[in-house]
Amino acid sequence: PLVCIYLNKYGKVGPHLDHQRIQQLPDHFGPGRASSVLQQCVQACVGSLLTIKPQSSPA
Repeated sequence: PLVCIYLNKYGKVGPHLDHQRIQQLPDHFGPGRASSVLQQCVQACVGSLLTIKPQSSPA
């Protein structure tokens, strides 16, 4: 069976996601095989993570 994953891009995205990048994602992924659609969706969300610079340790 084919599946679609729909995104609600208009709520709070939390502290780890970039709101502007989330807004640029498609409204849905699919239709397609569940594994392919899920992979596309997860990759897009991971691509929307904020870049966090590691803190330097005191010497």
